[in-house]
Amino acid sequence: MVNSLARFIIFTSQYIILMKLTLPELPLVSMVLMIFILFFVQAALPTLDIFDFSVRSFVASNLYSYITTQEIAVMAIVSCIWFVNLILPAIFGSIFFLRLIFR
Repeated sequence: MVNSLARFIIFTSQYIILMKLTLPELPLVSMVLMIFILFFVQAALPTLDIFDFSVRSFVASNLYSYITTQEIAVMAIVSCIWFVNLILPAIFGSIFFLRLIFR
């Protein structure tokens, strides 16, 4: 439970920081509520890893269309968080794993 709460806080803070840097005009309460809804929808939708990026961007752009017209900025934020939290660790893990195998 502690790990889940820590992960939730880290992901939420990442979204808040990037949203405030990219879209400072968004009200904080609306933004945080949309982040919570985004997490719920992402968890409820079954997706393949190949389509995960497009589903996240589509859901985020549709949700945030209620509070902003900056769809590209929202997609860029979601893409950045997806890349930092999923792709970079996968690349570093693959490099580490391949070094262990070929020693």
